[in-house]
Amino acid sequence: MASGATYIALDDLEVVDDGTFGSQGNGNGEPDAGERVALNLTVRDTGGAGASGCNGLLFAGTSGVTIVDNSVVIG
Repeated sequence: MASGATYIALDDLEVVDDGTFGSQGNGNGEPDAGERVALNLTVRDTGGAGASGCNGLLFAGTSGVTIVDNSVVIG
């Protein structure tokens, strides 16, 4: 990693399926077939330059998954 560069790392990922944040599910914190889940991400700036106005993009690496909103502004 270059010194003074901007790097964003995923620190934590929570699956929300309890009816909050637009989710619909059984509340067990695991994505099950037929549920609509939300993802609560915690990211950390691991570089030395500071990070602001960063964007995140989510995509499914498998078939059978529908992503309703695939982007987020971070920082």
